Amino acid sequence: MTSYKIIAVLFSLVLLTNCKKENRINKELEGAWSITSYNRANGLVKTDFSEENMSLEFSKYKNAYTRTMQGVLVTDYQDPTITDTRDTFSYDLKGEEFVITKIKAGSKFTTLMKNRFTITEYKNNKFELARIDSSSLYIKAVKK
Repeated sequence: MTSYKIIAVLFSLVLLTNCKKENRINKELEGAWSITSYNRANGLVKTDFSEENMSLEFSKYKNAYTRTMQGVLVTDYQDPTITDTRDTFSYDLKGEEFVITKIKAGSKFTTLMKNRFTITEYKNNKFELARIDSSSLYIKAVKK
């Protein structure tokens, strides 16, 4: 019976450690992030944001490991004749995996956003997502 208790305690510690990681990541992500570059689905890297400013917005949630959270992808066009966009999306955090579960219907960013990413950076006011498949898609941002 003692070995069962030890296994249960070890399992609980592993679970709590992972849960705390999602909460730490969520706390670091809270706020607005200016996108500095991203790799498009066709392989072209976008770094020139002179015509539009793009940003991600995240809210802080309690128990980030057990819930689906909301984010916003904002595109603010410099041209006043083009309407700015606010594309909402839902995501889950599982360790350092960032999984987009739903994206606003009609969003032009579905090819960029609707996938699973690894969070490769989330501290020191830097945020970087790299897609978990064979493509080289990524998103890089800095805290506003």
